[in-house]
Amino acid sequence: MSDQLSRRGLLIGAAAIVCGGRAALGAVAGAGTKTGIGPEVGAADTPAESQVAGAASAKSISVGSPASAPAEDRAAGAERHAAGDAAKRLAALEKREGGRLGVEAWDTGSGKRIQHRSGERFGMCSVFKFLAAGAILKRVDEGTEHLDRRIEFGASDLLEYAPVAREHVKDGALTLGEACAAAVQWSDNTAANMVLKVLGGPAAVTAFIRSTGDQVTRLDNIEPALNVVLPGEVHDTTTATSMVGLLNSVVLGKVLSPDSQSRLEGWMLDAKVGEHRLPAGIPAGWRIAHKTGTWDDQTNDVGIIRPPNRSPIIVAALYYRKGTRQKQRENVLAEVARIATTSL
Repeated sequence: MSDQLSRRGLLIGAAAIVCGGRAALGAVAGAGTKTGIGPEVGAADTPAESQVAGAASAKSISVGSPASAPAEDRAAGAERHAAGDAAKRLAALEKREGGRLGVEAWDTGSGKRIQHRSGERFGMCSVFKFLAAGAILKRVDEGTEHLDRRIEFGASDLLEYAPVAREHVKDGALTLGEACAAAVQWSDNTAANMVLKVLGGPAAVTAFIRSTGDQVTRLDNIEPALNVVLPGEVHDTTTATSMVGLLNSVVLGKVLSPDSQSRLEGWMLDAKVGEHRLPAGIPAGWRIAHKTGTWDDQTNDVGIIRPPNRSPIIVAALYYRKGTRQKQRENVLAEVARIATTSL
């Protein structure tokens, strides 16, 4: 009896061990399914967790296998490679031509960016004029200024370069809108000083710039004194990065109303000077709204390039070079545009 009970006990114990083993194996299998080891099942059970786990597994498997790398990783790598190549081309351009070149170009669609000395300061020169016009248009949006207001001036106000103001000096006045257009399209220095006078001086332009969130670009003087910036000085200076941001916020962003944005970009699209700078380096059929700046050894151009059926590309090119002709310096800026448009 005791032997029979003992044998029966052994049989029952063995059966329990077998069942327990099966249960344990089932638990392990179930755990494997829930952690995404079985991708189809995991996707049905807990979509978010299993997809994350599956992605992590795929990435871990693809280490050391470039051909199996995720498409987005390969694309990001290609973008970094292109940006690196563009930066090398800009550095080579600067080395070949001499001087100091500051560049930033930003594809507003893809977010890709190329840079070379983009955080270094350069004399701004007449580039400020699109910002002064923007400050006027901001006041127009607020109802405190009107573009049809007549601004009087005389022969004593004429500076050496004043093609539009000189033509109208016999009339004794320009409308505020005409003065803004002359400053942006023709880079008319007398018209620009008229705009600055309406605003309350250079500090008002700097205040407008600060209102956009930019803490770098500054205007301290009127024409022509603002152009004389010695090495190490910060008055009347900007950087390529700052200029790209200002073009984006003032011309494309929310700083101005849509009507004022369109008016400002229209003036810049209809620029009468600087055709041998950035515009000379963009492909046929592309448009550019831009503003130049020039003084002795400083040659600048900043603008918004509009390719067909694509988001805009914003470019700022600031070039300081002693002892060369303006044509040579302009060719450098045209090459910057070629590098930017073929790299972004």
